[in-house]
Amino acid sequence: MGLIDVLFNKKVLLDSAPLIYYVAEVAPYVDLLEPIFVGIDTSKIQATIATITFAEVLVTPLQKRDQETLDRFELLLESELTGIQVHNLDTEIAKLAARIRAKYKLKTPDAVQWATFDICNADYFLTNDKQLKKLDEKRVILLEEYA
Repeated sequence: MGLIDVLFNKKVLLDSAPLIYYVAEVAPYVDLLEPIFVGIDTSKIQATIATITFAEVLVTPLQKRDQETLDRFELLLESELTGIQVHNLDTEIAKLAARIRAKYKLKTPDAVQWATFDICNADYFLTNDKQLKKLDEKRVILLEEYA
C-alpha cells in the first residue's frame, strides 16, 4: 500500500519537511509527495499545518534571499485554492504544547506542531522527524518509510 492510499480521505498535519521537500523538489521525496499535493488540491486529502510550520519553511529562503522559493511557499500556503488549512496558534495549543514539551522534551516548534495535530483531530502526522514517531507509532508517518 502506497502513501497516497494511506492518506486518501484522511486529515493530515504536514510537518515542515514535506513542504520543504515538495517546494524545493528534493529527491526522492518530491516524487512521493506530488500525488499527495494533488490529493490535497482535489480535496481527496484534508491537510493542515501549524502556523509555526509556515515560519519554519520560510527561514532558509529568507536567509538565501531566494524570492522564487519564497513566492512558491507563499502561493502554496496562502492560497485558498491549495486546500491547506493553516491552524493558528492559540492559548489552548500553547498550553498543550507546554505539557507535551515538558513530558517528551521536544523543541517548542515540534511541541506546537504536535499540539496542533492533537487539537485539530488529524488522522496522521506526515514528517521525516524520527523522534516524533515515539509519540504515536501508528499515526506518525515518516516519508523515508515510503521513499
